[in-house]
Amino acid sequence: MWSDKKTSESTRVGRYWDNLVTGASTHPGEDVAGAIDPTLVQTISWLERVDDAQPASAEFSRQFEAQFLKAIGTAPGSTTRRWERPARPLPTFPVQRDFSQDHHVKVPLPPSDFSGKHNAGSYSRFGEARWIAIAAAFVLLLVISLAGQHYLSERRGESPDPNVILAPSISIDVPMDRGNPARSGIMPGPGISDELSVYWSFEAGLGAISAPAIAGDTIFVTNWSDPIGVTGDQGAVIAIDASTGIERWRLPTDHPTSATPAVAGGIVYAGDAGGTVYALDASTGEERWRKDLQGKWTSEPVVVGDTVIIAATIAKAPLHIAVQDGTVVVGSGFAGRPADGFRVYAFDRRTGEERWHTGDDRSGQPGLFAFDSESGAPMWQFALPSLESGPAIADEHVLAGSSLDSTMYALDLASGSETWRAPIAGDLPINSSPAVSGGRVFVATTSGVVLCLSEVSGEVCWESSAEHASLTSSPVVVGSTVYVVDTEFGVSAVSAIDGAVLWNEQLDLSGQVVVSPVVVNGKLFIGTSLESNTAYAATLWALAGSGER
Repeated sequence: MWSDKKTSESTRVGRYWDNLVTGASTHPGEDVAGAIDPTLVQTISWLERVDDAQPASAEFSRQFEAQFLKAIGTAPGSTTRRWERPARPLPTFPVQRDFSQDHHVKVPLPPSDFSGKHNAGSYSRFGEARWIAIAAAFVLLLVISLAGQHYLSERRGESPDPNVILAPSISIDVPMDRGNPARSGIMPGPGISDELSVYWSFEAGLGAISAPAIAGDTIFVTNWSDPIGVTGDQGAVIAIDASTGIERWRLPTDHPTSATPAVAGGIVYAGDAGGTVYALDASTGEERWRKDLQGKWTSEPVVVGDTVIIAATIAKAPLHIAVQDGTVVVGSGFAGRPADGFRVYAFDRRTGEERWHTGDDRSGQPGLFAFDSESGAPMWQFALPSLESGPAIADEHVLAGSSLDSTMYALDLASGSETWRAPIAGDLPINSSPAVSGGRVFVATTSGVVLCLSEVSGEVCWESSAEHASLTSSPVVVGSTVYVVDTEFGVSAVSAIDGAVLWNEQLDLSGQVVVSPVVVNGKLFIGTSLESNTAYAATLWALAGSGER
C-alpha cells in the first residue's frame, strides 16, 4: 500500500491510469488501485472505455487524457501518454455487473480482504474523494462533448456546427425497439459505407418479421407465421447468430407475433397477438415465465431497470410504449372504438411478479397517454387526429406524428401540454416514428422526403430527398448520419447536420421492407416480407458496406 505521505492522490490516479491502459504495473509490487477511492477507480475505467470507443485520432486522445489529469490535479508529464505507446490488452479485474440496469461495461471492484470488507483506507479521504468525483463527472461531460465534435469534424472534413452535438448511443447493443426505452432511434453503430451487399439472410418462415433486438453475438426476432390461415395459428421467438445468420433456437408462441422483442440481463421478452407475454432464457430459449394479459394484441415490451412494461388491447391497432424519467407514454392509434381501450402492465423482469397494471377506456380517439412508472397512476392524455407509429422521448419532450393532418407534435413530458406543432409542407403523411438526437427531430414521410426539425421550436432545419419510394420504416441515427430505407430497398445515408445525401443505393433484393432498420457493429439489418402464392415469406437481411465486409 502506498503511503499518503510519499505520494499524492493525484499522482496515484495518474499511475493507475497508466496501469489500466498498458495492462502492466508501472510500479511492480504496488497496489495502485487500492490506494485511491473505489468510486474513482470505477470512473477511470469507464472513461477509458469511452475513450477507446470513440473513432478518434491521437489528437483527441491527447485532449481526453490531458483534460482528465488536469481536472484531478496530476502534473503534465507524470504519465506515459497513450499516443506514445502501442495498444495492449486491458488487465483482468474482478468485475461487477449490475443486471438490473443491464450495463455492458465491466468495471473493477475495489480491493477487499477475505472477509469481504473493502479497504477502509480508501474511504478515509472522503473530502478528497468527493472533489475528485466531482472533477471526474465534469470530465465525463467534457469527453462526450469533445467526442461528438471531433467525430463530426472528421466525418464532414470541416469545423462542426457549434449548435449541433449529436447524442451517442449509451449501449453497444440494440436491446429493444428503436434502441432504448425512450425509443429515440439512436443506434450504437459504427455506421456503414456505401456499396452495400448481403452479408447473410435468414428466412424466418411465413408472414411478417419484427425489427431485431441485438445483444452481444445474438439477434432476436419474432415471426408472424401465418397471416392468412394456411399453416396454423402460431408465431415464434427466434434467436439468430449475428455473425453467420444461423438459427440458434426457436420457441413457438401460442399466437402469431411480430412485435420487436426486448432483451436484458440474459432474458428475452416478447408479446404475441393473443395477449401473452413471454420471458425466455436468451441462451437456450427456455421459458422463465409467462403472463396472460387478457388481450389480443401486445405492444413492443420495454425494459427499464428491473421492470418490464408492456401494453395490451383486444383490438388490432397501433400501440406503442416509450419510457423516460419515471413516465410511461403510450401511443394509441385507436379510432372510434371507445369500448376497446388498452391496459398497461409492469412486471418484475426476473420473476414475472406483477407490480401494477392500469388502463384507459378513453382511447376511442387516437392520442398519447402518460402514466407514472412506479405506480401506474394516470398523469395526462393528449388527443391526436391519428397515430400510425410510436412516440419518441428526448429532453423532456414527447414527439409523435399524425398522418391525418400531416403534423408533428411536441408535448411536455411532465404535463402533456403542447410545446409546438409543425405542419409538414405538402401535407406529406407520416407513418413512421421520429428519431431524436442532439436537439433535432428526424422525420420520414411516405412520399420519400426526410425532414429535420428543431426539437425546441419545430422549425424545419433542412429537407432532403434521395428519390425514394415510400418511407414507412422509421429513420435511425448513428453519430452524425441519418439512415433511411424505403419500401423497395432504397438505402440512403444523410448528413444529420445539413441534410446532404452522403450516399444512396438501390438494392436488388426480394420482398418489401416492413420494419425499421437497425445499424450496429457495422451492419444494417432489415426485415422484409415477400408475397408468394398463398403466403408471405419473412426474411431478415444483414447488409455490409464496402468497408465492413
